[in-house]
Amino acid sequence: MYIQKIFFVGVWVCIGSICAGNEIAPQPEAAGNLICSEISHDLTATQTTMFRDVIERLKEQYELAARTGIFNAAGFFVKEQNPDQISDLALSTLKDECNAHVKTISLENNNLHDAPLICKFVELENLFLSGNSFGSLPKGLGDLKQLEYLEANRCGLKRYPNEVNNIHGLKKLFLQENKIFLVPAAIRKLEKLEELDLSYNKIVDLPDSIGELTKLEVLKLNNNRLTSLPMKLEKLKFLNFISVYGNPLDKEAIELLVRLQKKKVTVYFTTSPSDNLDH
Repeated sequence: MYIQKIFFVGVWVCIGSICAGNEIAPQPEAAGNLICSEISHDLTATQTTMFRDVIERLKEQYELAARTGIFNAAGFFVKEQNPDQISDLALSTLKDECNAHVKTISLENNNLHDAPLICKFVELENLFLSGNSFGSLPKGLGDLKQLEYLEANRCGLKRYPNEVNNIHGLKKLFLQENKIFLVPAAIRKLEKLEELDLSYNKIVDLPDSIGELTKLEVLKLNNNRLTSLPMKLEKLKFLNFISVYGNPLDKEAIELLVRLQKKKVTVYFTTSPSDNLDH
């Protein structure tokens, strides 16, 4: 454990000099203890080397986070034996040094199963999680009240993430290529939502409350199992684009799409909606 602490102190000093700028960095011993607390078990020599190499590779991204508020670790951990553990270390270091600056985080394509520390970044505005193996999104995601953009495509989600509905300022939500069957009525809480993409799921029905998303401009529902659409969609005055190809829509849904077309809404469908109507 003594060796482990020395290693983390070294990491802390290195990253601190990058992110702290002209400010005095925290005392190394306290910093080492703080980061060590995030790792619950002792490291082998191989793991220590592995962590050191990852932190070294992330130096440029820590510098970018300090300058611009953007931390991009897309694909950084996917080839590691313990991507979740290494991701926790990277996020812990980022939080303790650059938290106040970070507005955008990308953890895409890392095969992560969880990323609990992401919910500690309460000033976060943009979050990219696509291409992981979460099954469900990290607990506490609803605490990110400043979040405006969330992308979680191809994450193996088995249900719609209800915690997202607590992020009332969310403007863009992308949940493509998951395993979502149902969308809860509580989606109405996303009063500022402008774009919603639920394409390539297994959704069989949509709640009428979709029609209460008064700011909605873009709706993508391609390749689901929808036979009907909420009639309230017709009342969304800002809606300008809807794409629903690949769904076995019934006649009423097709008629709705035709009416939306007449209102100058761009409609994408397997074939022209009017061609599917009985004349």
